[in-house]
Amino acid sequence: MTQVLTEARVAGALTTHLSHDQLGLFLVNAWEGSVLRAKVTRSRAPLDAFFDVFDSLVA
Repeated sequence: MTQVLTEARVAGALTTHLSHDQLGLFLVNAWEGSVLRAKVTRSRAPLDAFFDVFDSLVA
């Protein structure tokens, strides 16, 4: 994931100044939490919320 985030930063596609490691860890944790909540609630709303934030971080 760090390699992909590095490439995205070089391409100007990241809208955050977090380090690659911080952003990568956040994205993995947020994704896993969203998947778990989606399963528990039987709703895709947590996944939609994840992608709303993801889209704001990666242009």
